[in-house]
Amino acid sequence: METTSTLPNFLGLHDSDFQFIERYRVLLEAETAALAHDFYDYLLSHPVTAAVFRDFSRARLDALIQKQAEHISGLLASHLNKSWRESMRKLGALHHRLGIEPSWVAGAYILYWRHWQKVLQEQASA
Repeated sequence: METTSTLPNFLGLHDSDFQFIERYRVLLEAETAALAHDFYDYLLSHPVTAAVFRDFSRARLDALIQKQAEHISGLLASHLNKSWRESMRKLGALHHRLGIEPSWVAGAYILYWRHWQKVLQEQASA
């Protein structure tokens, strides 16, 4: 199945949505590190997800937070292009091998959206 144009369609995204992201991308990217930290704080605050990281050193957690920040920046820049989708397939396979539940991965994007909504709302009321 060809996914070149179907992923944005499936998600209900249009050119105007990507234009909106581009318009506010600098603002959203400025929040990348905070979002990555908030993301891991969230995971570590729930026993079922925290258990995955129980034996991780602080350095390893910091490296994961950095990778998360890179992922967030890549998402903002990607427009869900072919390269991004391929990297997500590989990342998905890695998460699967590590036993990371698909619902946890999907939930990450809800956390992203909530964070970005707050940033955008604060910008609108400034």
